[in-house]
Amino acid sequence: MSIYAILVGLFVALMLVRQGYKLPLQNHMWLYSALLSSFPIFYWLFALYVSDYDAFFQEFLIGLCFLAWAMLGARINPSSGILVLAMGFTAHGLYDIVHGSFFVNDGAPGWWPEFCGVIDVVIACYLVFLALKIEPDSESVQDF
Repeated sequence: MSIYAILVGLFVALMLVRQGYKLPLQNHMWLYSALLSSFPIFYWLFALYVSDYDAFFQEFLIGLCFLAWAMLGARINPSSGILVLAMGFTAHGLYDIVHGSFFVNDGAPGWWPEFCGVIDVVIACYLVFLALKIEPDSESVQDF
């Protein structure tokens, strides 16, 4: 386990949350949907970097699930969408943890799962916190 990857991932995640903190709720939906849909692309690029097309195909199939999850989260109503995105980030964090057990992607750096997994978990926690702040009737966020 790389403590540096975890610390840098935590810093990056906090900066991403900080950047999105003041956005209107609908912009949260699109920002975090775009992030969730972009994370699988890194694994694709890692596989292509070492010309491992078997790994790319496996990563591509799993990545499509996260792309669909992100689009679903962005398209449904905000109170449910935020929770769907939080579940997507949690699932991607779990995927990062078990990635090495199921897939061999020699292009992925050894520290990547910890780095990306921390980002996933921090963002998922923030989205759950945000979902708890949504007023059910108005679909707006209460002040923090």
